[in-house]
Amino acid sequence: MRSSMKKAAALALSACLLMGSAQAVKASDFSDLKSNHWAYSYIDKAAQAGLVSGMGEGKFGPEAKLSNAQFITMVCNLLYEDKVNSFPSGAGSSWWLPYLNAAQSVGILDNTTIAAERSAAGAWNAKMANAEINRYDMAQIMMNVAEEEGWTAATSSQISAAQSQIADWSSIPSKYQNAVASAYAKKYLSGMDDKGTFLGTATMNRAQGAVVLCKLSDESEAEQTPTYTNTTNLVNGKIPNATNVAAALNALRMDYPQNDKWNMNRAYESVQMGTSIGSEAFANTLSDRVFGNLKAQKHTNAAALKVGDVQEFDTFMGAVIDKASFETCKGYIDRAAASPECEFVAGGTYDDSKGWFVQPTIIRCKTPTYESMVKEIFGPIVSIYVYEDDKLDETLAICDSASPYALTGAIFAQDREVIVKMERALRNSSGNFYINDKCTGAVVGQQPFGGARASGTNDKAGTVLNMIRWVSPHTVKETFSPSSAIAYPYMTEA
Repeated sequence: MRSSMKKAAALALSACLLMGSAQAVKASDFSDLKSNHWAYSYIDKAAQAGLVSGMGEGKFGPEAKLSNAQFITMVCNLLYEDKVNSFPSGAGSSWWLPYLNAAQSVGILDNTTIAAERSAAGAWNAKMANAEINRYDMAQIMMNVAEEEGWTAATSSQISAAQSQIADWSSIPSKYQNAVASAYAKKYLSGMDDKGTFLGTATMNRAQGAVVLCKLSDESEAEQTPTYTNTTNLVNGKIPNATNVAAALNALRMDYPQNDKWNMNRAYESVQMGTSIGSEAFANTLSDRVFGNLKAQKHTNAAALKVGDVQEFDTFMGAVIDKASFETCKGYIDRAAASPECEFVAGGTYDDSKGWFVQPTIIRCKTPTYESMVKEIFGPIVSIYVYEDDKLDETLAICDSASPYALTGAIFAQDREVIVKMERALRNSSGNFYINDKCTGAVVGQQPFGGARASGTNDKAGTVLNMIRWVSPHTVKETFSPSSAIAYPYMTEA
């Protein structure tokens, strides 16, 4: 939830403002607000969240009229606090000026009366700011906010249904019809009577403003924790390969054209990635909008894996076996660091000041035949090549032929047909083959182990297969009832 939704700016206003309390209160604190008032629950919710305040002397003033400046201030403090701060009010300037400037800069005043008046006059003035806001302009501002924030739009069928429910639809000016129908369909606003009359020229009061604020707040909160139902494809329905992910992220650029729409104080709750704030929250939002409900997990920080004294229980890994091994690992790391073909995902460091220590290293290679992809290193270095989904067959062929070694290998997949296909394609590529498990750590005597090709004879240590390798068979035949006949049985006539 945005931090700006949890607090309101302390404003010294000469007029009645919906926002402006420095301290959260309750609806019961207002002497002029009875518990049976139609908007009591909304005012109470907004007041306890610190989103609305009283008019002084312990009164809320639910029927007091709401001005353009007051409603725009309310919306800006809810959603665009950072933008308001970028328009500081100068000495002697009106309190509402930063809010109107901020609202105009983000586009939420487009197609409204006050925006047209400002365009004609060339500057804001008190008459525009203090004019009472009508329902047409409120609907327009709400829908501009929804579009600006990227909230889920009403469907065409919902809009058509809303039009049929608005009794005075034919009298609504065409410039406002889309905003009114959308606001009605999204239930931001409703009719003014039992017939569903919208009455767009009617002005709004503080109680109605509190209701609108709560609905905007609820919508913002709901949009921050969307529900995704996809499990195998991206949110847009396409298969999750590099090309489609890049295209989906590119499409999201249009939602953030100026790179300034994300509140760095905003928290975000992702089902897959958990709760985050600031830039991490923004990254997780984009991730959710692209990947949705596809399984994901945070990358473990390899730097947190302790490399050191193996006598300490929190040590992940000790030193490599000797200087020769250290120099081998160092050579691969140094060459990868200098190569345009590689980038380090993790690690890439080493230290021989007090032993032969190499930090667990992950290298991403642009080509599948880079040296660290095809040679035996015998050190904590893993190389990765990312292949396109539609090039699985070609990639399997590369795995089978790129390296002369065939000690051990692993595949990871959930589709059984794909598992069978990969196992068959890689049948001769390793002596030990793992499915959905790491390909290291086999223990002699517990798991048969051995490699083929340049990695050995494929004899499996730990089984009788290896024992047979070390013996010479001596064959003995004994007959207990030897035949005395010379002729073969088929030579005898029946």
